[in-house]
Amino acid sequence: DPNTRVAALLSGEAQIVDRIPYDLIRVAEADPEIDVQVVPSTEMLFLRLRPTVAPWTDKRARQALAYAIDRQGIVDTILSGVAKVASAPVSSSVFGYASGLPQYEYNPEKARALLQEAGVPEGTPFEILVSPAAYAKVKEVAEAIAAQLQEVGLDARVRAMEQGAWIQAFLGGEGQAWIAGWG
Repeated sequence: DPNTRVAALLSGEAQIVDRIPYDLIRVAEADPEIDVQVVPSTEMLFLRLRPTVAPWTDKRARQALAYAIDRQGIVDTILSGVAKVASAPVSSSVFGYASGLPQYEYNPEKARALLQEAGVPEGTPFEILVSPAAYAKVKEVAEAIAAQLQEVGLDARVRAMEQGAWIQAFLGGEGQAWIAGWG
């Protein structure tokens, strides 16, 4: 448990811990006896969409989702500015990384327009499946994404699941989107 690891570090029971939750990094940094080192990671979180299910078969609908999400805002607030917005499907430290790929800026108006062009009705359901135990703050990230998708007219919801059930739902074709990761 991340909170237990941080408590062990703060009490002196542990000398080294990793994967400190974003909001507890500042707590650990405030202790003069602790040296916090934030290091780059190859791990990336992403919203995985099932593009074979309408209306997400339409490229404009998928692009609308990209424009609707304020990735930098999520990094700055929920992830305490510690993470960074990805610019490619893999980290810059991974073989195969491609720089200079086109990026989608946060633009809710453009997202609304693309959804309309794609014929996506106002109030279209959009469920994001997450396993809170899988990644730090993943449920909060999913909730922020759902709120941003609601702002552009989707009926976005988050369903938190135990890790095993989340994997079975993913493999079984359940749901429209998941927050997943790799590294």
